[in-house]
Amino acid sequence: MAGSLQSSSLEEKSLIGDLSFDFWFDLFADLHLTKIEAITLYQVNSFFQEIVLLLIQRNQVYDTELIGYGTNQFGQMAKPSFTDYEENVQYPEFINKITKVLTGGDGTIFITSDYKILTAGSNFYDQLGRGVRYNSITTLREVIEDANGNPLKKIVDGYANPNRTFLISDDGSIYGIGDNSNGELGLDFNEIVTNPTLIKFDNNGNPLKKIVQVSSFGIYEESGSTMMVAEDGSVYSTGFNIEGILGLGIPRETVVTRPTLIQMDIHNNPLKKIKEVSVGIAHGYLLAEDGSVYSVGNNSNGVLGLNLPIDEDRFFINRPQMITEDINGTKLEKIKKVFAYSNDKSFFIGESCHLYKIQNRPTLVDFSIYEVELDIDPDTIKFMDLSTFSHDTLIFLDENGNAYALFFNIEHFTNLFKGTNVLELSKGFGDTHFMLLRRNDL
Repeated sequence: MAGSLQSSSLEEKSLIGDLSFDFWFDLFADLHLTKIEAITLYQVNSFFQEIVLLLIQRNQVYDTELIGYGTNQFGQMAKPSFTDYEENVQYPEFINKITKVLTGGDGTIFITSDYKILTAGSNFYDQLGRGVRYNSITTLREVIEDANGNPLKKIVDGYANPNRTFLISDDGSIYGIGDNSNGELGLDFNEIVTNPTLIKFDNNGNPLKKIVQVSSFGIYEESGSTMMVAEDGSVYSTGFNIEGILGLGIPRETVVTRPTLIQMDIHNNPLKKIKEVSVGIAHGYLLAEDGSVYSVGNNSNGVLGLNLPIDEDRFFINRPQMITEDINGTKLEKIKKVFAYSNDKSFFIGESCHLYKIQNRPTLVDFSIYEVELDIDPDTIKFMDLSTFSHDTLIFLDENGNAYALFFNIEHFTNLFKGTNVLELSKGFGDTHFMLLRRNDL
């Protein structure tokens, strides 16, 4: 079926009947409903007890294309023809077929509209789930089974870094793959995992709650940490507790090998419901549903945003603490996106769509310190999302689908994909490449 659709071909009518939730979910996926302009709720019969979201796409006809930027030294761009840096790499074979791209280190995971998992690039830490370590391929290879030889569930989302990959299914199950030397996958052991393995239990042996989002840090030989957000707004952490980053109130550098609920903040108050987490080298952010933000871990360069001592005896906090004020001592606006990496590359996007850099307290980015190559005032950009290209480059997305690159090594801010109707940025921590999904109006 073609990837573009006019909503006039869909009738708005009740879907109550004998057809299952999976039927309608698969139908919507087949129709590639990528731009939502109206949402109607219909209750399926009590046998299924599910809510179906009927996604009505009105007067929009377009294809969804994949565009790549970066190097292909290990085949991570899924192209056989080059190794050096390339821009605007086209993938006509992927039109309307890719829903998510996870870029981690020198590897890439593609999630397709029919739930296939395709991989390319370096598998140095087994993070691509091929069952064979150290190989690099330019041709796509499908991952179809978990560690027990069972077919993978329907994968809809995930996260990748150079060391490990997480895959989230439509029923909230989560798989871990790759480096697990410090329990980062939450599987109750400390060995590399070569095939997708279901993370089933928490530290108390209880079934893991449905997971909706995950973030994990790991770059090659460095120890890593992981946080997972459950459907009910609770948060698990697992892995290496560098500088208290796991938020569990336990001694730093403790190893935790199973997902453990972060239940209290630094003042022993229950955490608010969390909708997103971001884990950096030695600190992390937890974004609550009401737009408030907690930080935890090491405060080097003031990256916790709490106006606390900086680099004083490796100052850190081992339980989440809420960030309440910006650099001017004014109440911090509601935040809609958090991004933790290093002590000089951590950002928030506010509800106002302004961009904050976290330095002692959240501070609006001063673009005057960068060489700006734009035809608009950067202070007028309404930021919506951000992701990584490499250690020294971040990619930002605005409300109009324009993408911008901030090159820290040369202090340069510029358009990367001007006017390309970008829908989504690749997720994860890429080291050498980056991809995006864009809308091509027909």
